Amino acid sequence: MFDDSLRAAVSDGAVSTARIDEAARRVVALIRQTPETSQRHNPETSQRHNPETNHELARRIATRGSVVLQNRGVLPLDDDNHLAVIGPRADGAKVGGGGSSAVTPTRTVDPVTALRSAVSTVTFERGVPRAVVGQSAPLWRRVGQSAPLWRRVGWERHPQMDIAAATRAAAAAETAVVVVQDDAGESADRSSLQLPAPQNRLVAAVAAASSQTVVVCRTSGPVEMPWLDAVDAVVQTWYPGQADGEALAAVLLGRDPGGRLPVTFGAQFDDYPVAGDRRYPGVDDRVRYDEGVFVGYRGFDSTETTPTFPFGHGLSYADFEYTDPTATVDDETVSVGVTVENVTDRPGREVVQVYVDPPETTVPRPPRELCWFQSLELDGGESRRVSGTFPRRALARYDSVDGWTVDDGRYRVRFSHSSRDHRVSTVVHS
Repeated sequence: MFDDSLRAAVSDGAVSTARIDEAARRVVALIRQTPETSQRHNPETSQRHNPETNHELARRIATRGSVVLQNRGVLPLDDDNHLAVIGPRADGAKVGGGGSSAVTPTRTVDPVTALRSAVSTVTFERGVPRAVVGQSAPLWRRVGQSAPLWRRVGWERHPQMDIAAATRAAAAAETAVVVVQDDAGESADRSSLQLPAPQNRLVAAVAAASSQTVVVCRTSGPVEMPWLDAVDAVVQTWYPGQADGEALAAVLLGRDPGGRLPVTFGAQFDDYPVAGDRRYPGVDDRVRYDEGVFVGYRGFDSTETTPTFPFGHGLSYADFEYTDPTATVDDETVSVGVTVENVTDRPGREVVQVYVDPPETTVPRPPRELCWFQSLELDGGESRRVSGTFPRRALARYDSVDGWTVDDGRYRVRFSHSSRDHRVSTVVHS
């Protein structure tokens, strides 16, 4: 990257050879700390980098990171279910995106394989070609015997689109699980919030043929869901990694993931605070950050725009009730507490979120802001008091003259399930 310019800088004396040596030593030091180098000499390090241990960790993280967005009573599934798993790449694990997020897994487990191990009957149809969500894969052939030389001999051939086969499989099964995805990476922005075509068409066709349909979104972020009202459940798994299939099977069959949305899912791109050419991609080579502090859910709230799924949203397989909210403020911190009860007979995960409404001022402020959250797992019928603190500065706004300023007045503290689902509240005064 710096070949010509760095050579010139060294030649001109702008960069010293000692500086180059220092940078090189740092690279070598990092190499010596990598598992491949250090584990040969350090049994403790070797134990930490055990592939099976790490795969189990990857499975747990992928499970907990999954978000049940919609569930009209079809999840969790029974293990004696007849599933039709459908999707252009449902037979491959979604390990990551392109660029720096691309990794080489120790092994992978895809949704089709994992569900066939967990459910009595699974059929698989691609529906649309794999290439609709990425570039065609190259085909390589080894040449020569003495050295591992490979030559590209062509490109992977994809089956033609066969949505009809997918709908037949869906009609014959008890439940259709449609796995859709995008392929995001560095060096390029997504051109829209739509799934790579024709996956929306595939979902709509399967939903029309199936008695119940579950859509699994392996996407880098929010996507438009024109088929949402026609399907029974939606699970967001992001880019789940090498244990993709095992995590999905666990969630579909009853493991409560407890994942919540770290972003807002809008119905369309124009609903977002950054919509418009002035803000993206810019006009006359200038991008204007007109939205100020009204980004994400704060922008949706300030314009009273209804999202498809709000920030912090995520369903559990259990139901929870909140009671006895408390909040106090001192010079440095805000202390909050609430009692949460699992009112069902099965274990579940809840994420208690605390949002605070500021007092009325002449300065534009978001209607409410997330200040604290905590995840907890409760057995059926279990009740627990949840408490914590956050800095008083979380109540502040920034003033160009006075710096961070906590306005005098009444702050409403909301104990919530999401940025739009507030369960109980109380009031404090600054």
